[in-house]
Amino acid sequence: MKVKGGSLAAGPDWAISDRRGIQRVFDPADAVEKSRASKLRRGEDVADFLHARWLMRHLIQQRRPQMETPVLQSYDDARPELPRAPDVALSWSKSGPVAAAALSGGGIVGIDIERVIARDTGAVLTMTASGTEAAAVASAGNETAQLAAFYRLWTAKEAVLKCRGEGLRGGAKSVEIPLAFIHGRADTITIHDRGVSLALSVIDAGPDAVCTLAFSAQK
Repeated sequence: MKVKGGSLAAGPDWAISDRRGIQRVFDPADAVEKSRASKLRRGEDVADFLHARWLMRHLIQQRRPQMETPVLQSYDDARPELPRAPDVALSWSKSGPVAAAALSGGGIVGIDIERVIARDTGAVLTMTASGTEAAAVASAGNETAQLAAFYRLWTAKEAVLKCRGEGLRGGAKSVEIPLAFIHGRADTITIHDRGVSLALSVIDAGPDAVCTLAFSAQK
C-alpha cells in the first residue's frame, strides 16, 4: 500500500499510507519538525514521524491545491491547527510505518490507526476500558477475534479523544464505545460524547492495521 484515500458521505476526507511502499525520503517541512525529529534516536522513528506529517500535508494539498506548503501546528493539550486555514479541522496518526490523516472543512475530526500486533491486552484494558467494554473484547471469540475487537475499541477511543482535543490524557475510560462497534457488527455508528454527536467509522487499512475515524459537524 502506498497512499490510498477517500471521503465519507457528508464527512471528512481521509488518507492512509505505508511508508515502506513509498520510494522517497521524508524531510522536515520546517524548523519545528526538524527539532522534534532530532530528538528521536532511531532512524525508523524519525522516518515514521516525518511520514505521518507528510501524509497530512499531502491530503491538504490534494483537497486544497491552492494552498502553499501547509504549516502544521500540533499541541499536547489541544487539537492540531492549520494556521492559514483556521476553518479546517485535521487529525493524523501513526503506528510504526503506517499512518492515517483526516481533513474536514468544518466541525471536528479525529483519526487513529494501529498496527495489529499480538499482545496481552488485559493490562491495557484495565487502564483504558470499562468492565463492559473489557468483557466485550473477551467474549469476541478466538484470540484473533479478541485482538480485532481490542484494536477497534482502542482506535475508537483514541479518535474520540482527539476530537475532544485531549488525547489519552483525557482519560480513555471516559469514552464509551458501543458493543456492536467493538464486535464488528457495525462499522459505522453514532455516539454522544459530552453533548456532541460523533460518527465513528472504520476505515479499511488492510489486514495488518485497524483505523477508526470520528467526526462531527459540531465544534
